[in-house]
Amino acid sequence: MRSHCIHAQAKKILIDDFPFLDSTTIRENFEKPSSNQHYAVLHKIVMDIIIGDSPDTVATNMLRPALDSQKLPSDVSARLIAAGFTLVKKPRKLKLNHGRPPTDTFLLEEVDFVRLRIQEANDSLDKGIERRHRHAVAVADGATIECNCCFDDVAFEEMTQCDDGHLFCVDCLQRYASEQLFGQSKTSLSCMTSGDDGKSCPGTFDRSMLERALPKKMLAKLDEAVFTQAVEKAGLTGMARCPKCDYQVMLPDTEKLLSCPALRCFYESCRDCGEPPHFPLRCDEVERQNQTDGRKNIEEAMTEARVRECPDCKKRFFKTEGCNKMTCACGCLSCYICRAKVEKTVGYKHFCQVSNCAHDKCNKCPLFSNSVDDDRLAMREAGMKALCENQDLLLKTDESENGVDIDNLLESASTKTKKEQAAARAAQQNAHLGVGAMARAAYAELDRPAAGDGRGGFLGGNMFG
Repeated sequence: MRSHCIHAQAKKILIDDFPFLDSTTIRENFEKPSSNQHYAVLHKIVMDIIIGDSPDTVATNMLRPALDSQKLPSDVSARLIAAGFTLVKKPRKLKLNHGRPPTDTFLLEEVDFVRLRIQEANDSLDKGIERRHRHAVAVADGATIECNCCFDDVAFEEMTQCDDGHLFCVDCLQRYASEQLFGQSKTSLSCMTSGDDGKSCPGTFDRSMLERALPKKMLAKLDEAVFTQAVEKAGLTGMARCPKCDYQVMLPDTEKLLSCPALRCFYESCRDCGEPPHFPLRCDEVERQNQTDGRKNIEEAMTEARVRECPDCKKRFFKTEGCNKMTCACGCLSCYICRAKVEKTVGYKHFCQVSNCAHDKCNKCPLFSNSVDDDRLAMREAGMKALCENQDLLLKTDESENGVDIDNLLESASTKTKKEQAAARAAQQNAHLGVGAMARAAYAELDRPAAGDGRGGFLGGNMFG
């Protein structure tokens, strides 16, 4: 849930990530529309400012201190100040959230994503530093070799060669392979050298040269393209591709079930559409069912984002009004914001009761908050995440890009929330008339049965239908 507590966790992690930035300026920029109150978005904004438009050789010297949380060069500091960030004189020590993973699933995914990108950046920087060191040593020893493509002097370890011995640097071969594979859909990488007579060298690059120059993803794409081309040239018919691992097998035309024989795969799918086996349904019928399932998954995810669960008896509920200290019928106390169990000895001490507190420094949940806004924000966050996860199931329609309008679903849920609140108020107003009058008042306001004690309602099923 994108609540005050989750936002506070995101800010603390950002403060740890950038100890050279003032904590107040991080909190302020986190609340700006440009960051959308997302950890990963603000992290990228800061890193982009640090790198700027510098070439790789300069960016290395700028990005490394940022990744290692060290003091930044003066020109980087100037760019951060110009962008509205305030720097501290001495970087902070890691202490706020260091070593503690976030409790929110969405925030944890954001942090893991950023950590992965940082690791990739570190690896790239290390590789760049190693290459520049080799080049410097080769220049000092006079052992550089001229590339036959860009004519730069390159260290021997950074060279590749064709079968005829023409030498090229790894950068030129990588650019050449990318142009041939993705630009011209070619799978054969012939030598880039032309003789005095204008004829191209007939040489090619063997596997070891390609592995030295090409990234793993590009090499995998090249292998796939080579295999596909070989199958087409052989004139093989009845080829089917596994949608999970891309392994290709031969199947009779009458066989519609593809059981992948690849080790550690064994995935079963429909040969025509790639979906899981769906006999006796036709492929177009499965597509319509997929759209229904995708919409249902999104609605259920949005419902789950609003629903709370008692830590003791696991009864599910949501709040209609009142404070954020929830009391279950079993007697268990819990916090509506962070969803944690509140011990009876703690009670209201779990909550901040200072007026106009932003809850960034107190590290407590607010005692009162707008439950409709809190739930709407959490539901939208969950809906957008589920929309991305179910894009393969959804069919595009004229209604919206993916056939599901999150805002319309939120409006539908908001209408039901207002009815639930009206039912709770009606029940409270008629409490002195007895249980029967309370129930009649609630049913008069609410189209479906519900139970509430003035603090919340019990929920079952999907709140959209």
